[in-house]
Amino acid sequence: MHKTSGLRDPAASFPLPGTRDDHEDRRQANRAVAGSVPGVMHAHARARWTGRTLRVGIEGWVGPDLSVGEAVDLGRQVAAALASEVPEAGSLTWTARALPGVGST
Repeated sequence: MHKTSGLRDPAASFPLPGTRDDHEDRRQANRAVAGSVPGVMHAHARARWTGRTLRVGIEGWVGPDLSVGEAVDLGRQVAAALASEVPEAGSLTWTARALPGVGST
């Protein structure tokens, strides 16, 4: 909803940018979506509106033995899961981090 008029944006199915109607709920949903992808052990998510685009940044912790290529593939899986669960997300930045001490030899 528009923060001053209370009207919904007729050109979009989501509230006008600049409102923070459910940003904490959205952040938790983004984190849950990322964490549901096998191989992502933990995730932090941030979301912000830029114009009419919801930009989501996800930092995902993965096993330290994962190759760069495998981490990129995981990011693609996270993007696909996010697109189906949070359709208003127009941009995803995926950052893979190695979870220390898990699976290393």
